[in-house]
Amino acid sequence: MAYDQENFIIPKGLSPLGKIGAKKIQKFAKKKGLHAGGCTTFYTPKGWEEHWRKPVGKNVELVVVYEGSDLGEYFSYDYAHPDYSTIEKMVKKLKKIGLYSEQITSWYSVVVIDN
Repeated sequence: MAYDQENFIIPKGLSPLGKIGAKKIQKFAKKKGLHAGGCTTFYTPKGWEEHWRKPVGKNVELVVVYEGSDLGEYFSYDYAHPDYSTIEKMVKKLKKIGLYSEQITSWYSVVVIDN
């Protein structure tokens, strides 16, 4: 499968830093030809809480969903096992802009400010 632009749409309402993070991930996914597996990839923290009725925590800039997605191997230790080098690539990309990702479940992560 190829990059599916319609599932990598950046939602309105993200903070400036969240938007930069989403654009970085979106560009990476497009370059690698990653497929979202039919899921919406990006949520604002507020949008996530409204849609899923689950709180996201403090300092969250972006929620990234990768259930059934090629993107999972760059965020989830379950998807990447046993080669975590793919996760390290994403960690480096996000760190450059002051963010890091934290896996919440095997199908989504939050992107937070790297303090």
